[in-house]
Amino acid sequence: MPLRRYGVLKARPTDRRQGGGRSPHYHIHAVDHGEDYRISISVRSKPGPSQLLYRIDDRFDHPLLSKLREMPMGFCGLASEPGGIALDYVRGDLLRREQMHELPWDVPGPDDDFNELLHLWVGRALRDEDALLYAFGERFGPVHGPDPHFGFRPNTGIYNVHMNQGSALPYVGLDGGWQDGAVLLWFPAIVEGGEVKVRERWVAVFVAFASQRWE
Repeated sequence: MPLRRYGVLKARPTDRRQGGGRSPHYHIHAVDHGEDYRISISVRSKPGPSQLLYRIDDRFDHPLLSKLREMPMGFCGLASEPGGIALDYVRGDLLRREQMHELPWDVPGPDDDFNELLHLWVGRALRDEDALLYAFGERFGPVHGPDPHFGFRPNTGIYNVHMNQGSALPYVGLDGGWQDGAVLLWFPAIVEGGEVKVRERWVAVFVAFASQRWE
């Protein structure tokens, strides 16, 4: 059965936590008009091999960006079909398997694992008060009780922020077309004296597991 609550969240990132533990995820706290969300991004695969496949495109350009700009803030449920803004790594002309890189989730040294690369770009978004986050994946919650990472109530957010097809057991039941996850960060242009000093920038983070098939 495909993801039941697939969609995209448009919000302002406000905090972050690097992944750790037995099932590590990188967590981002985002806010839309006072409503809090946690975006959880897998940084290690459970089925072997444990490495993730990732692509961080820091000059991302695609026709869907014009539709994303027009979106209102908040979570928007998406139909898993072509023609809209739903993502599909295989069918949607987003990227190819050979464009992705395999990287351990946590290795010694600076800026050399997926955790730290995410931390770098999310940190830049946190420092820019006008930057926005677009998180594609499945909505969870709201559920009673505080969020375990950021403490806000109720606990709600986005997970399955990765490719959601071609999966190994036991995740085959969640597979489907036009329901892939990703995170896009938008940085506004900088204008001084009526002149554009820095053009707007989109940074796209695509995630898949080395165990997933692309046929």
